[in-house]
Amino acid sequence: GDNFLGMIHHAFSVIPDFFVKENPTGANMDTRYLAGFLDPSYDVAVLRFKPPLVKEQVRYWSVGVYQPFNGLMYARATASYRELHQDSDGKVTIVFTSEKNKPPLLYDPVSGRPPEGKYNWMPYGGSYPLIWFRYLVPTEPFKEAIFYYKGNPYDAQSIRRHMREYYPVVRYMTLKELNQHITKKNSLPDAMSD
Repeated sequence: GDNFLGMIHHAFSVIPDFFVKENPTGANMDTRYLAGFLDPSYDVAVLRFKPPLVKEQVRYWSVGVYQPFNGLMYARATASYRELHQDSDGKVTIVFTSEKNKPPLLYDPVSGRPPEGKYNWMPYGGSYPLIWFRYLVPTEPFKEAIFYYKGNPYDAQSIRRHMREYYPVVRYMTLKELNQHITKKNSLPDAMSD
């Protein structure tokens, strides 16, 4: 799969401490964020990751789609661990498309429809979709949490090594490829390992 960070030339992985002091962004002593831009020039972006366990590893986690505009961040869609469905292997798959190209078989965690949807769907939300992972109050044993990463906040490979299977992997595809995968059992997760 493609690397989550650096998909568009201006991606960042962790909001460094100096942002917290100089430009408050919501990062605080309880959390750090993992974020990257998706490239909406592709029909589809499929993001897959292992979520942390609530209570054992974090108090709360969520994934949001934001759209930067005039120096501000506008939330387009946000879903927490309560709303996002997990695959049979325990990982979470989120398919991103434009709203007009949303396949009807995919589950929208914001609206909760259709409840039988096979994979999660979220909108690209604009020209510069920023995907924002929030892991609130990670426990000490959850060393893979971005909170415990001490290296360069812009070094995607180092962050990926630190987070291991919790690091999101992205694969781009066409709508035709997506439709072929979602109509077959377990085909979309299998496509991520190609």
